[in-house]
Amino acid sequence: MIVSNGKASAFSSVAVHLGRLLLFVFFPGGLFLLAASLFIESEILLHWLPVIAMLAPYLVLGAALVLGWRFNRARILFSVLVLVLADRIFFHFAPDGGVASGVYKTVYNAICVLVPLNLLLFYLVPEKGFLSIQS
Repeated sequence: MIVSNGKASAFSSVAVHLGRLLLFVFFPGGLFLLAASLFIESEILLHWLPVIAMLAPYLVLGAALVLGWRFNRARILFSVLVLVLADRIFFHFAPDGGVASGVYKTVYNAICVLVPLNLLLFYLVPEKGFLSIQS
């Protein structure tokens, strides 16, 4: 018959909690980080990166549309829509390796001011649902 003392029990309890904490911290994000670093180091996706970068905002917008519809939250959709539009506008006016022009700086400054104001407005407006006709 094995007799356990209080120190061993406390140590195993701490070890279990630490293990759960490490699993919680590293399991979802750690796998993505590991996969991303492997892809970057092996250069498998090197020729696909421009396509992924071009499609990523639209995929995020589609995911926000689905999540907003599923959980009946319009603010999620509108917030992501503002961010995607800002990204696309910024991408459209970005210089192609040249010096930033006056229009680019104006667009950049407008995005830096208007996007946080829009997000603040979405935060302050009460949530009425995704497809509600309520006033």
